Order: sequence, then structure tokens, then C-alpha cells
Amino acid sequence: MLADGRARSGAAILAEAVQRGLLPAATRELTLYTSLSEYVMRALAHGRKPAIVQDERSHAFRINHPLDDWPDAALPARPLPYAKADADALAERLRTTATGPDPAAFETAVCDAFALLGFVTEHVGGIGAPDGILHAPLGPFAYRAIVECKTASPHAAVTAPRLEEPAKFRDAYGAQYALLVGPAFAQHASFTSEMEIHRVSVWTVDDLARAFALGVDPYECRDLFTTGPVADRLDDLAWNRAHGPEKRLAAIAALLHRAAWSAQREVVRQVEPADAPVVTLDSALLIVDAALGAAKATGGATRAEVETAMQDLVRTGAAVAGPNGTGIVMRRGPSPSPETSAPHS
Repeated sequence: MLADGRARSGAAILAEAVQRGLLPAATRELTLYTSLSEYVMRALAHGRKPAIVQDERSHAFRINHPLDDWPDAALPARPLPYAKADADALAERLRTTATGPDPAAFETAVCDAFALLGFVTEHVGGIGAPDGILHAPLGPFAYRAIVECKTASPHAAVTAPRLEEPAKFRDAYGAQYALLVGPAFAQHASFTSEMEIHRVSVWTVDDLARAFALGVDPYECRDLFTTGPVADRLDDLAWNRAHGPEKRLAAIAALLHRAAWSAQREVVRQVEPADAPVVTLDSALLIVDAALGAAKATGGATRAEVETAMQDLVRTGAAVAGPNGTGIVMRRGPSPSPETSAPHS
């Protein structure tokens, strides 16, 4: 309900939730309001980023991400560099070994998990050594991370995480990052403060499974490996993919494609081909700004974004370069799709 970034009162959330069948009609507004407020406070107390925030003045709730009121745009599916069946099997192996009797089996599974994500991994283990070492094969952007693994009993959480261990090995092995991986971790104030003190990134098995589903790569993991629970940063990564630079470029291209094709159809019988206009960068900026204004979108497109969108239209075959390489000309109309015209929700 809050995915559009707009703030809603507790009463508005309750009314919509009841209408959608998400809450029973007998739910009291005070109960919902109190539950949401306490959730935010608990998340902050545990050093987590709450999924929603509350405005101090209006007391309304909104999703804890920037407002995205740009027109929607269909993004191509992100290809995974591995078979989904392999990722699912590895996720199940992680869950089994994380609560099993053999810690080394879990260590190996964790190393294999990061290998699936693109890292060159080493399973070390033993006393006085890290459980694993991750090498990001990124040329001049290469880095190294230390992994320590903790198991727990079935249906239990790790209660003694020993965050100083991965931090100690990070420095000893010349790594830039330190990770702690386990089935789940007991949340308490000292655990949160120790994450900050030792600069450790904390991962659960569920976090790794979500990383598989998102298809994160070693380059993106540089941000995921920073201090704190990775679940919050995985949320940010997923949001940015759907609402960030890629979505903006796709929306700009869709708006430009539709408007330019419509204009070309309107003038085809009115002017000679030699006199027909092409879409230059300056005219494209005007077209896109007008379309965003009509959609009541916040902010406009940059010159660089519009230029990139024009190049993408040519690259994907929707347009061709104009005569003598000046501007672009649409070669076909856009595919009918409600995602490219309706505001995001």
C-alpha cells in the first residue's frame, strides 16, 4: 500500500487494508496505529532500517524510500549467471547445514554460495584461521573479504556471534571487509553496537537466498559488505533497481518513443520527407519535460539521461539515426503497455 512513496494516515491505511481483505473489518484504528509505531521503534532500537517511517508532525506513515512518482516503465528481466535450480538447491543446503551437526559443512556451503555469486572463494577453517576468504575478480576494483560462519540448533538463533573474530582475521589477512554468516542472530543492543565497533557485515541464510534471487554480483557486494545487517541493504538494492537510474532511463525512452512516433504520424501527409523534422537532443528534452509535467512527476530528466535514452532507442532498434547522423527517427510505434503510461503504484 505504501509502495508509491506517498504518506498515509493510520485511518487511510486501515480503510485500504480492509478493502483489500488484508485486515478484518473489526480491526481498530488505534491497534493498527500502535502496531506500526512500535514496529518502527523496535527496528530502530535493533539498529535496523525500518521498512516504513512516521512523520513527526502529521504522524502519517510512508515507505522508507524516496518518492517515485515517475511514469512506470517495463524493465527487462535481469539475467542470472546461474540456473535457478542450482540456486534453490544451494539455498536448501545452506538451511540444512546451518542447523546441522557439522560446522565445516556449513562453512563449505557458504563459500559455495558466494562462489555462485561470482567470487573466487577459499574454504580455510580450523583454529586461528577464517572460515573462508572471498576474492572479488574485478580487475582494478578487486577486493577481499573474510567470512566467519556460525551454526545454531534447529529453530534457534546464534546467541554468541563473536563479532571480533571476523574483524581480527580481516586485518590479519589484508581484507577490506569482514562477514558473519549464520541461520539467524539473536537481536540485542550489544550485538548492534559490536557490529559498528568491529565493522562487520551480518548475513543470514535467508539473506543469501535473497541475494541469489536478486542475482547480486561482486561489484554490488562492495556496498552490501559494509557494516551492519545486510537485509537492509538488499532492500535498498532491490528498490534502486526498480526505481533508480535504469527505471528513469526506461521511462524517458518510453515517453520519447510514444511522443515522437505520434508526431511523425501527424506530419507524414503534411510535409515532404526532406523537410520532416528529426528528434534532436534539444527537442527530446522538451518532449520529455512536457510528458513528465503532464504526469505530475517530481523533477525532470537531465540532458545526459535523455541523450542516453535516445542512444538506447537506436540500440534496441526502435529508432534510427537521422540523415547525416543528426538526431533520431522512430522506425516503429511503441508496444502497447499500461506499465509505460500509468504512474507507479
